[in-house]
Amino acid sequence: MHRTPILIICLLMFVVGCSSAKEEGNHTGSVNAEGNPDSTNKRETEENTQAPAPEPTEQEKTGTTPMTLTFTGDVLFAWSLEQTVAEKGYEYPFQHVKEYFLQDDFTFVNFETPATERGTKEDKIYNFRTHPDAMDALANVGVDGVALANNHTLDFGIDGLLDTLHFADEAGLAAIGGGANESQAYQGYETTIQDKKVAFLNFSKVLPYIDWYAVGDRPGVASGYQMDRVIRIIEETKQTSDYVFVQIHWGKEKDTQFNESEQAYAHAMIDAGADGIIGSHPHVLQGFEIYKGKLIAYSLGNFLFPDYVKGETAQTGVLQLEIDENEELTYRFLPHFIKNDVIQPHPDANGLAQALEQRSAPGIKINEAFEITAQ
Repeated sequence: MHRTPILIICLLMFVVGCSSAKEEGNHTGSVNAEGNPDSTNKRETEENTQAPAPEPTEQEKTGTTPMTLTFTGDVLFAWSLEQTVAEKGYEYPFQHVKEYFLQDDFTFVNFETPATERGTKEDKIYNFRTHPDAMDALANVGVDGVALANNHTLDFGIDGLLDTLHFADEAGLAAIGGGANESQAYQGYETTIQDKKVAFLNFSKVLPYIDWYAVGDRPGVASGYQMDRVIRIIEETKQTSDYVFVQIHWGKEKDTQFNESEQAYAHAMIDAGADGIIGSHPHVLQGFEIYKGKLIAYSLGNFLFPDYVKGETAQTGVLQLEIDENEELTYRFLPHFIKNDVIQPHPDANGLAQALEQRSAPGIKINEAFEITAQ
């Protein structure tokens, strides 16, 4: 039998041992071509030590996501904002909030100014208008619709209203609450989201003149003063829609508390089939109520206003409603504030949420995730 010399065996064992040690050294301290720790080896180590993956959520299992609708208060490009957008563009004020609009299913803002370069100024204290470019900018930051039933839409007469409707349409924005005739003004916007028919309506209980009403073939806005008509329109719309959301311009300016009259009106609209009520006009934030499981946001205040706003008038936020596959609704208000013509994250978001709790109907709570619930 051939026997390998003991010296050769020892030499072979030494070489193998050195090779193993070199390989181990490469795995514990190697760097890549850029001089950084090797990402592949690091990943292998992390995979061997990480905790078990969490159980997937119901949404991850089914592949579904909630329907998300977003609403805001008054948008007004005027005074200081004219200079700001001329220098930095119409999208600049929305830099901190546009992601909410771009990622949701539908966003509505209360557009409180005509988009026109024409028209005759109405005889009233405050008249506003903005350049038609504002409509394209809103579409670019993710806004899908503008509510026009308010006390500024006809600040530059019928020409200003018709231009606003025209430029909204050119930008691909839904426009509600105003029209070239009565039928158009009161007609809601209907769309299909995740196989559900969703309708949006808009009315105003704050109008300076009766001839601002859309009547017959006369252009104008949808009046909210005639409650029986509003109720009838909601009932008819609900017959062909899964969800109906009503935006209404009402209330007393600078009053942080909603009143009993508005509360009764809101309840009646929900009884008629509305799935949510979103208020504007007071220029300050008011509280919330959940009636029969439906949210009432009495006033969303200002959303984009010139830099003269401060204190209460500078407080704002983004209201989002989520509807899951079981038709359960979740409501969330994300606090922001207006400063230097920009809608910015609120420096004391929890403080504002607590203040809104105090202004809300009894039992309303706003948790750390800014979800609005009824206890």
